This record gives sequence, structure tokens and C-alpha cells, in this order.
Amino acid sequence: MATPAAPETDGAKQAKIVFVVPEQTPPAVRFVLGRRRGWTEWNAEVHGVDEWNFQWRSGRFKPSEYRDVREEQRLNHFPRSALITRKDLLLRVLRKMKAVHGEVYAFHPDSYLLPTEYTKFINTFTRLKPQRHGTTASLQG
Repeated sequence: MATPAAPETDGAKQAKIVFVVPEQTPPAVRFVLGRRRGWTEWNAEVHGVDEWNFQWRSGRFKPSEYRDVREEQRLNHFPRSALITRKDLLLRVLRKMKAVHGEVYAFHPDSYLLPTEYTKFINTFTRLKPQRHGTTASLQG
């Protein structure tokens, strides 16, 4: 299978991108990848089993799928990306970084892992003075 060609200056056509999606993929995804981008959807009758450039999936890929992907193939997820895309895991990572590297990682607001840290969450916010919002006589002209 040919890899996607780099843009040519002499007007030659680029190789067509072939994408793979599961059966239950929403029609909007197929539309964007196929008609909107002009890519070709993988078809078992036309393409070989590894004859694709991009694979889209809403769920995770198995570690073996990351390992077996060829250089010219791309997946729409990165391994272990949940560490930064799930709020609870991101907080754990930030806390570990602060423990290792100190105050340089103290840039995020107070955060809590609920329900585990519910009591800590309630205690923090009951200690805070209520903020007054709206206009006061001293602010009016």
C-alpha cells in the first residue's frame, strides 16, 4: 500500500486517505471523514486488511493495536490519554507533579476527588466568607 503522498508542486494527485470506522459509528463521523475531507472508507472487498491510513473509534484501542500500527497509519486516541482527559486522573497527576516538583505545579484551583474527599470539600467551603454580589450604595454613582 502506498503511503499518503506529500503535496506535489506539479499538480499530481495525492494518494487517497483510507479510514476505518466501526459499524456503530455515528453518521456525522462518516460524513466528516468521507464526504467532507474526501477520504475513502475502508471496504473489505476493495482493501487489504492493513490497507488503511486512519482508524477512528469512540472507545479505547488495545495496547497491541498501538504496538502493531504501521508508520503511515494513525489512530484517533493516544495510549494512556485518560490521564489528562479525565478530571479525576488529571488531578492525581497534578498532585503527584506538585509533590515531586514543588510549587511550580501549584497553578490549579483547589480541587477534590468526590465522593472520597467530600468532607474536605465541605469544610473548605464552609470556612469561606460568603461573597456579596450585586450593587451596593458605595458603588453607585
